[in-house]
Amino acid sequence: MDWNHFLDDETGQFKLKRLPPIRKPVRVVDKTDLSGEHSLFRDMDMIEGLDYYKESFSEPWSYEPEIDEAEEAMNSASAEDLGPLAAFRGYLDEALQLLEVRQEEGWLDAAVELPEKVARKAESARLVDRLQPDSIDAWKQYWMRHTAAELKSAASGMNLKTTGTKPDLSHRLAEHVSANPADAPKVNLVRATVTLSEAVQTALGRILNRLDNQLRTYPPAFQQAVWSEIRIDWAGEHWKIEEAIPDHELAAPTPKPAPIPARRQTSHNSSTTTQRQSTKSSDSKRTAWVALAVVVVIAWLFLR
Repeated sequence: MDWNHFLDDETGQFKLKRLPPIRKPVRVVDKTDLSGEHSLFRDMDMIEGLDYYKESFSEPWSYEPEIDEAEEAMNSASAEDLGPLAAFRGYLDEALQLLEVRQEEGWLDAAVELPEKVARKAESARLVDRLQPDSIDAWKQYWMRHTAAELKSAASGMNLKTTGTKPDLSHRLAEHVSANPADAPKVNLVRATVTLSEAVQTALGRILNRLDNQLRTYPPAFQQAVWSEIRIDWAGEHWKIEEAIPDHELAAPTPKPAPIPARRQTSHNSSTTTQRQSTKSSDSKRTAWVALAVVVVIAWLFLR
């Protein structure tokens, strides 16, 4: 961020406005309510305005940043930031679903079906293991995940009867592919490996480190506000947010905010106010003397 962001090109003076947004690697937008603040910065040059701005917005609760969710940030992150997790780019929900069901006992309960292209990349990155039904019962569980229309289409393609209930169709198909492996469909069911969890944590750390580099040019209090929001909004059961947040003072947890004090006038405003008050006082005194002189003249003319 460049502090000339506050320079009014027309007047050359300080112009109060929200901080410029960060778009990558995480979208961060300053949504601070500045209504009622502009008059306090009126007629200030850049030096006075910046000094007063830094004084007035010196606490993290002075700002209201709006930040993308963790999933949004990871889905739109670069392949470099994602590392091995780039195999799931655009399919992060499926990756997190795999982490969510990985403790399930049933072989199918711990699995998620992926598009072939994604499954192939994830398997190459050793993030997942492919699952292949190896019994009639396993195949039946697999077919039961499909709709009745899909089952009838599969049965028709194998020259099997297409009548019956969904369980009937699933059992018929399971028996057939178990006896005829050549007719078995390509199964894109996968199960998470330990590496997937590590890849998510590593990618999150890379993304937040890049964000930290972007934030370094922003006011310290704004940096603190952003990290406070991330610490709360990005907390998740599939990663350790504290381990991903950079380890430095501005990213440390902030204390509970104190009541926000009223904005204090700067020396510029104070001196301006004093001058105005002095001018008003002088004008009042001048008016009083003129009125007294008029009264004296009228009295003198009357006594003559």
